[in-house]
Amino acid sequence: MIDGEDVTTMSDKERSNARNKMLGFIFQYHHLLPDFSALENVMMPLLISGKKAIRYMSF
Repeated sequence: MIDGEDVTTMSDKERSNARNKMLGFIFQYHHLLPDFSALENVMMPLLISGKKAIRYMSF
């Protein structure tokens, strides 16, 4: 269950969307993009989604 949704009944596309929107991944050293800062690497899915990043920043 993710956010009240049974993932076992979701299609592959629905599961991919759920992972993208509701779960996060922080990759370690060799998976980071070298041209970006640590913050930019963590924010990459948000940036790719086209959402305004400043809304999600709380520092």
